[in-house]
Order: sequence, then structure tokens, then C-alpha cells
Amino acid sequence: MDHMGLIKREPEECENPIILIADRKTKVKYSNVIKNKGNQDQSALRRVALDIAKMGYGHFVFESDQEPAILSSEEECRGE
Repeated sequence: MDHMGLIKREPEECENPIILIADRKTKVKYSNVIKNKGNQDQSALRRVALDIAKMGYGHFVFESDQEPAILSSEEECRGE
């Protein structure tokens, strides 16, 4: 899971970042445009949680960089 931008790899403030999740096993990727990085955009995080559920795994391991915004998104998707 990671954030990316449409124009630059790392989006600036107010550039509507994209949150991307990828399944290593199937190579399927899901992306959602979000309002802000981090866990402030609850509707986007619900979409990410639904995308994860679509993968059908009973359990999984999140892998991401250590950026605080992506870590808070991970925690929110896990229900922590």
C-alpha cells in the first residue's frame, strides 16, 4: 500500500493523492483517489477496506513505507 500522485510520484498538498494497494500473489492492483493522505478521508478508507475484502484472504500482511500518513491509513483499515 502506498500513496502516489497523478503528476508527480509524491503528491503535494491539495493534489488529490491516490492510494494504491497491490496483491503480490495475483498481481491485481486497486487504486482510489482520496482527498488527503492519512486517515482523514473515511470514505476512501472504506473503499480500500472493500478492495481488500474483494481479494478474499482470511488474513494478510500490509507492506508499505514508513510514511506517517500511510501508516495511519493502514491502522484505520485494520480497525485499530
